[in-house]
Amino acid sequence: MRHPRGLTLVELLVSTGMLIGLMVAALPVIDAAGCHEPMISKQAASIGLARSFLERVGRDLRSAYEVVGTPTSTSLTVKTYVRRTACGNDTVSAPDAAAIQCQVIWSCASNACTRQEMNPDGTGGGLARAVITGLDGNNNNNVFSYSPAPATATFVGLNVVMPNVANIGGDAITLRDGIGLRNVPH
Repeated sequence: MRHPRGLTLVELLVSTGMLIGLMVAALPVIDAAGCHEPMISKQAASIGLARSFLERVGRDLRSAYEVVGTPTSTSLTVKTYVRRTACGNDTVSAPDAAAIQCQVIWSCASNACTRQEMNPDGTGGGLARAVITGLDGNNNNNVFSYSPAPATATFVGLNVVMPNVANIGGDAITLRDGIGLRNVPH
């Protein structure tokens, strides 16, 4: 006898029944993933904004050489180097041009943080611009922390709390970072 080719009708019916059973079992998982995808995407976008904010503040702090005034948990003013043609100007300086000294003011209130560039003496400069919005209103009161002390800080801690819009796990999303001022005179 030769080996038979193909499937018998019984084998075909059994395999079709198993395939239908697997599809029925997988349908709730696929449906749940589709329902939660918009919320998960929104949460991912929120986390991306917070990371971008931390990077932007970090860039200013890594180039900073002095903390100005008395910083608080919701505001920070530093003298730093920026790559602009003038403080508060949007025009980026030429790659071979030296960075200029400016005063940068970070202020967080009402679920948002703004950044403003001014001349080193605190005059002139540009408008305060929102860098991040949508902070968790219950937890945004302590964005900045300082070490050793606010008036003599050489290290700034950052704490950004975004609301959990997807309600995944139920808690707000917290991102933390810390940056040392590299250009502080010794």
